[in-house]
Amino acid sequence: MSNLSASIPALKQYLTAAEALGVDIRPVLAQHNIDERQLEDNSARISLARFETIFIALLEASGHPYFGLYASNHINPSMYASLGLISISAASLRACIEIVPTYETLVGDMGYTELQEEPDWMAQVWHCQLENPLARRHISEAVLASWFLYGKNMLGLEGDLCGLSFQHDAPATELSEYQAVFSCEPRFSQTHNALHLPKDAMDRPLPQANPALQESLIAHADQLLERLSPQKRQRDLNDIHRTMRQLLPQGSLSKSGLAASLNMSSRTLQRRFEQAGSSYQESLSQIRFELAKQLLRDKVDSHSICQHLGFTEPRSFFRRFKQWSGMTTREFLLSEEEKSDL
Repeated sequence: MSNLSASIPALKQYLTAAEALGVDIRPVLAQHNIDERQLEDNSARISLARFETIFIALLEASGHPYFGLYASNHINPSMYASLGLISISAASLRACIEIVPTYETLVGDMGYTELQEEPDWMAQVWHCQLENPLARRHISEAVLASWFLYGKNMLGLEGDLCGLSFQHDAPATELSEYQAVFSCEPRFSQTHNALHLPKDAMDRPLPQANPALQESLIAHADQLLERLSPQKRQRDLNDIHRTMRQLLPQGSLSKSGLAASLNMSSRTLQRRFEQAGSSYQESLSQIRFELAKQLLRDKVDSHSICQHLGFTEPRSFFRRFKQWSGMTTREFLLSEEEKSDL
């Protein structure tokens, strides 16, 4: 948790909610050395541990049994940083939620999103990274409720959820508060915190779709990510390559399939390659070549190598290996034996 942080706009949502409930937030801010200048700087961040401590203080001061749900009423695009504006300009709900895992760290490291696709619905799963159980409950409820209300109020989405689940146990109090927000009854003590979204709503056009604006906003968000973590580009490419190595033996390595496995759109995947000075085809060739050399060293037979690397027949593999290395597979193995003899 030491390297994780939260943005000031994310903190503001809970400060605003606490004030609306009559809490004097000044003592809380003073106790945690937060001044007005920090709150005015939307690019500022605080450690996640500090965010959690402040959140618990606001929760306790409010005395509200559903503080997280209540805080969702105070969401606006600025609290989602660049991610909020990107989502508003998205072409569809699918395009909107597929971009969340890539850019949600701009809002903070309170948790991370995973998308799970089923035949009739898609689950937008949120994994909370806070440690305090009470904070985890209320933040999880706040995040899912904020997503849902943001979709209704900011994106103009209509329709009900297919389902709603939380990891924490059901509170002892009335559940009508959840039904008032989500229009459905949640399931508690589940594996994940998740909104279950109807599949038939995924590709409906959003009323404020603006591809040109979104492209510009994404470029800006990429710059912010780079400043936030200078090593992120290489780490992203390493993550992509690792996933490619996992998918290659399964015979399911296509560009669209890779993007889906990484929880990002094909366009975002292409941009990741471009930022790293690479491309899908270059990376695929590089990984196949690396694996081919290792499999040859391990004395794997040519038919198994073809199956592992996605070649239809050994002849195609031998021809491609010669293009990669300038050597036949036999010449490569002889050169390896010579190296081992030195």
